Amino acid sequence: MDIAKIAKLANLTLTPSETTQFSSQLEKIVDYISQLKKVDITNTLPTHQVSGKTNASRADEIKPGLKLDTDYFKVPAIFENV
Repeated sequence: MDIAKIAKLANLTLTPSETTQFSSQLEKIVDYISQLKKVDITNTLPTHQVSGKTNASRADEIKPGLKLDTDYFKVPAIFENV
């Protein structure tokens, strides 16, 4: 893996020791992904929720909103004059 190229793309500055460390770690990750790609999943259904729990959402209700005299909100300025 070209850690220097990845670091440049991520706008990171790495020391030589960090480059060596991350190179080793990334190589292990890529090797593990290669192992996972070899697993036969042809008869496996996609799983989105493994615990069996369902979402406890409530139904949407239309409620009155804010009444405005204009089409905008006026808020205090957040920028300082320089």
